[in-house]
Amino acid sequence: MRRIRAAFKPAAGSRRIIAHGHSRNPMSPARWIGWIVVVGAIVAGVLVIRPCRPHEGPTSPPSGALGDAVPSVGRTPTVAEPGDAGGPIPTRIITIAPNSAEILCAVGAGDAIVGVDRFCVFPPELASRPRVGGLFDPDLERITTLRPDLVVLRGRSDDVEHLCRRLGVRVYHDPTERLADIPRCTRELGRITGREEAAAEVEQRFHERIASIRRRVAAVLSSRPRPRVLMTLARDPAELEDVFTAGPGTYVDELIDLAGGRNLYGDTDMAYPTVSMESVLTGRPDVIIELMPEVHLTDALRQQMLEQWRRVGPTPALANGRIYFVGDELNNALIPSPRYPDVIEAIAKLLHPDWDSVDVNEDEAAEPGPSESSVAGG
Repeated sequence: MRRIRAAFKPAAGSRRIIAHGHSRNPMSPARWIGWIVVVGAIVAGVLVIRPCRPHEGPTSPPSGALGDAVPSVGRTPTVAEPGDAGGPIPTRIITIAPNSAEILCAVGAGDAIVGVDRFCVFPPELASRPRVGGLFDPDLERITTLRPDLVVLRGRSDDVEHLCRRLGVRVYHDPTERLADIPRCTRELGRITGREEAAAEVEQRFHERIASIRRRVAAVLSSRPRPRVLMTLARDPAELEDVFTAGPGTYVDELIDLAGGRNLYGDTDMAYPTVSMESVLTGRPDVIIELMPEVHLTDALRQQMLEQWRRVGPTPALANGRIYFVGDELNNALIPSPRYPDVIEAIAKLLHPDWDSVDVNEDEAAEPGPSESSVAGG
C-alpha cells in the first residue's frame, strides 16, 4: 500500500488541507520520507501526472524521446527514433513501465519483451517474464544479463540510464502524463517496433471508446449536475485519518471528469494533497470512491472501512449509500494503457447507477469537457 503512496512526492511548499480554503504544513518529514523511499515506487509513473523523479542531469533526454546512448566498445545503438522509418527493430525490450508493456503487447510486439517491472499485471502472458525491480530499485545485474536493445522507462532513473549509456542500449522515455498521452505513446512505440498499422488500430479503438463514453456522460448529465467526488488513493484500510487525494490537472482529476464527476479538490493549488476529515466534511462529497488496487477487499474489510466513515461524521455520500471501495478487482485502475476506457466506464457506473439504462444517440457527437477534448485530440 505504501509503495503506491510513495509515488506522490510533495512539491516544495505543499500543504495539508484542513478545510476548504485553509491549509497548513503537511505530514511530518519522516512520514513523507517513508513514502518516498519505499521499495517499488515505479507506480509513480503509473499514477502521477508529474511523478517523483530522481535528480535529472543535464544529459537526460526529453520525455517521449529516445535518449542518446554512449555505446561501449563494440556496441552501437540499434533503435530508430520515433517517426524514423529506418533503423533495425528492437528484439529484446525491457519495460520499467506497466502501461508500456501493455501497449507493446497491444500492438503485437509482446514477444520482444524480455523483462518487466514488478508491477506489470497484464497481459497474463507476461507473468512469467523476468522481473527487473522498479524505477527506484532496479535490478541492474539482471537488466545487464537480459541483454536488452531497448529499455522503456516511465519517469527517470539515473542508475538505469547510466547503465544503458555504458552498454550502448537505447532508452525510450514513456511520455504518459495525461490520458491524451496514451495514444501518443501507442503511436511512438508502434513506430519504434515497426508496428505502425497495429498501433493505428489500437489508437482508433481507444478514441472510439472515449467518444462513446463522452456521449453517454453527456446524456446522463443532461438531467442532473455532476456529483461532487472524493477519490482517495491507496490509503491504509486499518485507519482513516488524513487521506491522500488528487488535485487539479492531474491524471486522477481527468478520470473523475471523464466519468462525469466533479473533483471535490479540483480547485486546490496542490497536485496531490493530503486532506483532513474536517475538510472532507466541509466539502460534502456526494460520492466517495476509495481506490486500493493492491488490496483484496473482503466483505469484512469493506464493512470495517464503512464503519470508519460512519465515525467521521455525516456526508451526502454516507447518507445515500454512495461510498465505494475498489480493490484488486480493478487492478489496472492506475495504469494508463489502451484498456483505460474500461476504468473510466467502471468509475462512471459508480457515479451514475443508471449508466446502462440511459438512452444514448451513438450517432450524435457530445460536447467535450476540458479533459475530454484533450483526450479526443490524441
